[in-house]
Amino acid sequence: MNSVKHIHFHWHKEVEIVYVLQGSVIMYLDQKQYTLHEDDVIVVNSMSVHQIERTSQDNVLLTLQFGPEWLNNQAFISCNSAADPEQHRQLQGIKQNLAQMVWEINKKAPGYQSYAMGTLQTLCGGLLRYFADGTNPAADEGSREYDYKRLNRVLTYVDQHYNEKISLQTMADLEHLSLHYFSHFFTDKIGIPFQKYLTLVRLEKAQAELAGSEKSITEIALDCGFANVKLFNKYFKEKYGCTPSSYRDALLAEEAHRPDRKPLTYDESSSGDYYEMDTWNAMGTLYRYLDARADTKPDSLNPPPPLAAERQLIEIQADGPSARYEQHWNVTTTAGRAIEGLREDWRRQLRELKGHIPFRYIRFHGIFNDEMMVYSEKEDGTPVYNWSYVDKLYDFLLEQGVKPFVELSFMPSQLARSKETIFWWRGNISPPADQTKWDALVRAFVRHCLNRYGAKEVESWYFEVWNEPDLSGVCCG
Repeated sequence: MNSVKHIHFHWHKEVEIVYVLQGSVIMYLDQKQYTLHEDDVIVVNSMSVHQIERTSQDNVLLTLQFGPEWLNNQAFISCNSAADPEQHRQLQGIKQNLAQMVWEINKKAPGYQSYAMGTLQTLCGGLLRYFADGTNPAADEGSREYDYKRLNRVLTYVDQHYNEKISLQTMADLEHLSLHYFSHFFTDKIGIPFQKYLTLVRLEKAQAELAGSEKSITEIALDCGFANVKLFNKYFKEKYGCTPSSYRDALLAEEAHRPDRKPLTYDESSSGDYYEMDTWNAMGTLYRYLDARADTKPDSLNPPPPLAAERQLIEIQADGPSARYEQHWNVTTTAGRAIEGLREDWRRQLRELKGHIPFRYIRFHGIFNDEMMVYSEKEDGTPVYNWSYVDKLYDFLLEQGVKPFVELSFMPSQLARSKETIFWWRGNISPPADQTKWDALVRAFVRHCLNRYGAKEVESWYFEVWNEPDLSGVCCG
């Protein structure tokens, strides 16, 4: 489940189901363009060339990929509710299967893996029964392998040389083809003429530069391969409905309004841009398709009440000695990483939680992580401390009446003895290369907190040196 900004033309052996939970996207598939809106479902067959773009709306997509062997390898599935609205009724069972799979995988009740795989089998059976449309012409991978390698070379070349002068003849010569043959080959695979595709790539690069640089419109136009700024303005307005300058102004206004919207971090093998999304609302959209059978109702995954024979009798002496019950959840709560506390969506959640539970302390990882920009060194190795992000975080917490439960954990990379990490966000678990520098960092941190917040305030905080002594080779703090 993710939100998409732009996924380039690509293909894969797996069959892919895309279900729009919120917003809308534009998909180029099988030489055609479709706009998918909320509750639309589309199936991308094995080896079908496709691309996904964000519209003016934010989106949340549920994506499922599985091997073509689940569809007998040869079947072509014609399932696209954007092209055929009548399919919405037939798709109820598919959506129900998707909801059930997500429910099982998230709840992880006993046997959930078998339940999920069984539901996938049912889903594929529904696709074969109601949406099969002959055989997939791209299923014979061996006979078409060279075509896909050629297409991949062409797309890679355009992505690397878009700012240069590229013509249809240029590409035909590179592939040792006639102009006529290459033109038909490209249009047949992608669905649009080569020059239009090249213009779209240049516009995408220009859009990224408008958002991420302070270059002038003219500089961006020339950087991205447009002959002149007039032509750039013309094509940009045709695609995005506004001029490049208007687009940049609107983007700046949106960022000021939505400072919390940040790209998710994906590894280098990922293609395209994925964004964080409102998971709770998206889940609600999906789970409405869970059916009413006893084994799929959400409540059915809760443990059953104990049998009468298992019940125990507990006697309470009202006049006996007693002690006040301290509700631990009113003392301390936990969060993820320190850097998350700088995001506005995290802060909104904290305010809301504080309104329901009057906790006094909050504990999180990574106050010294590289992303907090706390520690760096000069060329001669002299430490440089920067408490800017720490101050922003602690100032906010104290304004909310919450005190830090300070966890001294994970090593700044420039202090680390090695590059050993854990978790997807790569917390460094190695000991310090120089113990004296680590000691100096902790002392400087505590001294800064004392100077900024006063001894009386800091004395009321909890401090923890976190480690995992039972794990060999792990030094978290």
